[in-house]
Amino acid sequence: MPDTTPSSPTDAAADCATLRAAAAATRSPSDQIAYALDIVLISRPCRVSCDADYPGWVLPGGERP
Repeated sequence: MPDTTPSSPTDAAADCATLRAAAAATRSPSDQIAYALDIVLISRPCRVSCDADYPGWVLPGGERP
């Protein structure tokens, strides 16, 4: 079952502010799009995915998360 724990609104707001500043500072349209999409994901009330969504997944080098 996915973890539906809401992220902290304070953390999300700070993260979004950082991403907005980065988007404003870049001249790359692809970076601006990436920052905008990151803001959408971060501002969601629940996590988008969790470890249970990827059973058996192993980090490069053979380490488990």
